[in-house]
Amino acid sequence: MTDAEWDELLKELDAHRQHIEAWEPDAPKPDAARCVQSRHRTLAHLRACQETWLAACLAFAERPGASLKLLHPWRLFDQQSYALGSWDEHRRAFLTDRQRLLELLRTCDRTIGGKVNGNSYTIESLIAGRVAAHERHHLFDPR
Repeated sequence: MTDAEWDELLKELDAHRQHIEAWEPDAPKPDAARCVQSRHRTLAHLRACQETWLAACLAFAERPGASLKLLHPWRLFDQQSYALGSWDEHRRAFLTDRQRLLELLRTCDRTIGGKVNGNSYTIESLIAGRVAAHERHHLFDPR
């Protein structure tokens, strides 16, 4: 990925933040089985995803080559009972973590990486493949 492509990716992540920030609050719908059935569930799911991959990026930036065992975002979602959490709690956590993520990505070496649950990643590959593309799907092409 070129520097220009990376800069565009960071702009996209910030645009996703703005898009989510503009959402109207939605009450928890614990019976919603899929994100497409509930904006609350979508926000909570994106929060869990971002928390997981932010933890990996922070670890790689601190310790290149780190080998991590992290809960899959859906496991984190279930373990933390995110389906029942308040809109404000999820929104606040998502926006706070997005700020931390963007600050890190603007200053770190995006080519460093390590392993997450046995799979090799760089910060760049996590952000492009696991964060931006995944959010794009949930925000603009829900199924």
